[in-house]
Amino acid sequence: MAGTEKASIQSEPLPVELITEIIALVADGLYSKFDQRNHSVLSTLAAASLVSRTWNTICRSHILHTLVLNFRFDLERLCFLHFDAPHLCKFIRKVHLGRDDFCSTAEWFPAFSARLKNLRELLLENPASPGNGRMVPESLPARLFTAPRLRKIVFRYWYSAVDGSDVLSVLPATIEELSFENMNGPNLSDLAVQSQSTVSVRLEALRSLEFKYTSHFMLGCQNPIECPNLQRYTFWTSPKHPWNLPPWVPTSFSELTLHAKMSRALPDFGTVIKPSVVTIHLLGTSGSYFDFFYWIQHCIKSLPSPSSVKTLKIHIINNLDLDYGLKAMVGLYPDLADYEMFSRFLHRLWACGGGSLKAIALDIRPQTEHCEDDLQVSKARQLAELAKLKKGFAPLLEANVLNVDYIMERPDPPLVFKSAPELHGIVLSRRHWKLKLKAPPPLFARKASPIACGGTSER
Repeated sequence: MAGTEKASIQSEPLPVELITEIIALVADGLYSKFDQRNHSVLSTLAAASLVSRTWNTICRSHILHTLVLNFRFDLERLCFLHFDAPHLCKFIRKVHLGRDDFCSTAEWFPAFSARLKNLRELLLENPASPGNGRMVPESLPARLFTAPRLRKIVFRYWYSAVDGSDVLSVLPATIEELSFENMNGPNLSDLAVQSQSTVSVRLEALRSLEFKYTSHFMLGCQNPIECPNLQRYTFWTSPKHPWNLPPWVPTSFSELTLHAKMSRALPDFGTVIKPSVVTIHLLGTSGSYFDFFYWIQHCIKSLPSPSSVKTLKIHIINNLDLDYGLKAMVGLYPDLADYEMFSRFLHRLWACGGGSLKAIALDIRPQTEHCEDDLQVSKARQLAELAKLKKGFAPLLEANVLNVDYIMERPDPPLVFKSAPELHGIVLSRRHWKLKLKAPPPLFARKASPIACGGTSER
């Protein structure tokens, strides 16, 4: 009887929900941020798809999620989907279309585009250079832009008309996310043309707008896009692309994301915007984390109304190039005084002046690509760094408003080591080791510390 019960238990199939979650975890690494496939993950999903019809359906949604079409070698794949397996088109959620003379110009490509009923994201990449051909939006099938579930469009390396009219004319009214990446054209300062676009579109559904290293006259036009319901504005700065809030972008957006380099000047946010969620991604190289904290501190002070921020997310990447081993390790870690200086600023921001700040997330990542011994530090050193984090940010941790991660990483294949029980809050692998402190859920209403207000930052 016992043997029968055991056999019965062992023969029970896994719940579909659990299978779906497991496959989703495997598929998470299928595509890189540039839509390049990981063939090892693809092979795993392909093998899993042969287990049963249920597994096959689940795996198909990941294997066929993104369709990359770029030059002749993708034409065969496209022909297979259109002529031999049109039923698979329903699994395609994203199309990445690069400059080509074969796929998008095929006479049956418009008919194929009409099959993409579940398309949600369209990425158009046109790395044209002088003397080379290039796509224009009008040459692409209208069905690509009018797919019923299309919600996001990305223009990357796009050389459009001076006023962007060719791009604006194809934007569907249902679009929710719009991104321009490396979309350059005539320099704004060099143009002597009217600051009016010949085409103006109203996008009621647009919620997110991003400009990544983009310098285009459209940014200076007065009326190319009306987006009254915009919620999130993202901007990537560089020497050629300083902070810019186009005059047509409504200042009522609630989320601001800034990608910047520490060596650049602080952005001038103006006097109008009042975002409640602010995210700062700061990249730099420095032997002192004071430089990072100081830059971020003054960046936040540059906001017209820092007290309106409810959620603050800070991501720091210290891109180091060390090759002289453990003796240099001390230079990778923030000093306690740097933690304390930044903690005092954040605590004042949280506690004083009628501020509404409720949550802070701080992520610090020193990256060491050439140091062979950077991860082989002692338990004592790891515990010391964890204690430094706890002491440096003690007031914010006690107030239950701060989550802080310190991650030292190197792009090696992960190899997880067992950690001792006393290393609670430390995650180890060959690629990185991580210190993590998470604020517990708040139990009481916050009270401002009597010593929190006043004072200035100091080194």
